Amino acid sequence: MRRYSPPYRSPPRRGYGGRGRSPPPRKAYGARKEQGSCSLLLRNIPLSVRPEDLRASFERFGPVRDVYIPKDYYSG
Repeated sequence: MRRYSPPYRSPPRRGYGGRGRSPPPRKAYGARKEQGSCSLLLRNIPLSVRPEDLRASFERFGPVRDVYIPKDYYSG
């Protein structure tokens, strides 16, 4: 018959000065969360895509506030 040692359980962590939970998230100054607003990350889109193309594609689902396409500094 095999005997196993009892499982080791580490003591609970103590974060932020011994409190049991994290601090509340900070809100950006002047930031307002609009009802039903969200962000969307698109990947693998062609380099030739323009903001107008994306806006036209997604406005059928609702109003689009902003379209931002980051460009690589070196490749344009």
